[in-house]
Amino acid sequence: MKTLEKMKKMTGRYGIACAIFAFILLVMQFLPYWSYTTGSYKEAGKPVTIETSAGQWEFITRDMLAARRTGDESVKAEEKVEKSYSPFSYVWNNFRDTEFLEYLSYECNEVVNFSALLTPNVIILLSALVTVLINAIKCNSALGAAVAMICGGAGVVTFFLSAPFMTGNSVMWLIQLVSSIALVLTAVLKLLTAIRAKERQEVLDELA
Repeated sequence: MKTLEKMKKMTGRYGIACAIFAFILLVMQFLPYWSYTTGSYKEAGKPVTIETSAGQWEFITRDMLAARRTGDESVKAEEKVEKSYSPFSYVWNNFRDTEFLEYLSYECNEVVNFSALLTPNVIILLSALVTVLINAIKCNSALGAAVAMICGGAGVVTFFLSAPFMTGNSVMWLIQLVSSIALVLTAVLKLLTAIRAKERQEVLDELA
């Protein structure tokens, strides 16, 4: 009986740990993850210079093209702006920002499209939210472990194999990768402990 109670307590503790790791992933989807500096030439209609960790590159923005067609001189003043994006703010508010996609494509040496960022981000956001809710409300639930494995697995794949996400802030990237791995391991331990507790409970019920 004592062993069964101990297993149930361990299952609950693993559930709380799952909720904590999932909460870390959930919160970090709203924090600045990508950043770069953009500036314009003094002459209207010229390309924008993008400064990245790999050097500088240029491309024509829609504003620059419009200025070239209309003769608008409002973009002549040289300026440099630090742009920062979080996965959430990009996906939900800036999905038409072609400049950002160009920046990621340059950093990754491959074409990065909207779906490459939308799909993993939505999976992590939703699964992390469900993981937190289930494991916080019913920490002994085996369903909480299953959802946590989905969330952690998506995080591992995203932050270890997805080139666009691997070009983000190194500290943010590492924290989310470690949290994802920890979430998977904790979810597995919770599921195994919950299964063993259920089997022991069935044995005790048969003997009663």
